[in-house]
Amino acid sequence: MSRQKSSPRTRFAAAAIAAAAAVGVGTLSPPPTADAQPFSFYVAVAYSFRSDVGAVGRSTAEDGARIAALQACQDKGGNHCVWFGTARNVCIALAVLGAQEWVTKNGIDVQSAEQNALAANPGGRIAASGCALQSPTSNPPTKPRPTIVPPVPAEQ
Repeated sequence: MSRQKSSPRTRFAAAAIAAAAAVGVGTLSPPPTADAQPFSFYVAVAYSFRSDVGAVGRSTAEDGARIAALQACQDKGGNHCVWFGTARNVCIALAVLGAQEWVTKNGIDVQSAEQNALAANPGGRIAASGCALQSPTSNPPTKPRPTIVPPVPAEQ
């Protein structure tokens, strides 16, 4: 098998194309997909059937939310916590029934996620729910502000 030697002009052209491709790799990116979103926030639910403990975890990464939910479940005293689902940029609810039946459903807010989960698991109860982004309905109640009452003027 014989090999033909390339000319200097051919080698220069190949090197120039390779250099241009290397420079262009960092500046060119594939077109965004239809479901691409600039920011994603995730919420995950975990639950322990053994301890009857449910928890929610949030993160900007899907795995981070799952890990946070499992950790929160264990921190609440859960024994054998299991991850049941993750949602992106919405709310999620976990409805359980008995010792083994469960379903997760999403919604635009906590109430709709819970209603969807209960509708899919009749007779069940909500074990954990929350939103990827904190919505007014999913925030814990805030501490009430003290009311300032003006002093009553003394009678003269």
